[in-house]
Amino acid sequence: MVVPKLPVWVMLFMFPNKLWEMETFERVRSILETPIKVDGATIRGIDTNAEILVWMEVDVEYPLTVKILVKHDDQI
Repeated sequence: MVVPKLPVWVMLFMFPNKLWEMETFERVRSILETPIKVDGATIRGIDTNAEILVWMEVDVEYPLTVKILVKHDDQI
């Protein structure tokens, strides 16, 4: 049996507080893979460590570490 995708929690570190809004989370999630859900604490802005926790479907062939540049001028 081949499992093409698995649901996993992904943590995005050092996310700029300036971009801490649902629209930005959606854009970042869509870049990574198939988004399922954003952690409730992330949505409410409770996480003070500038980390985003996202539940998503990830292709098992996809690299485990991916870098995404998030610009501070409100562009991704």
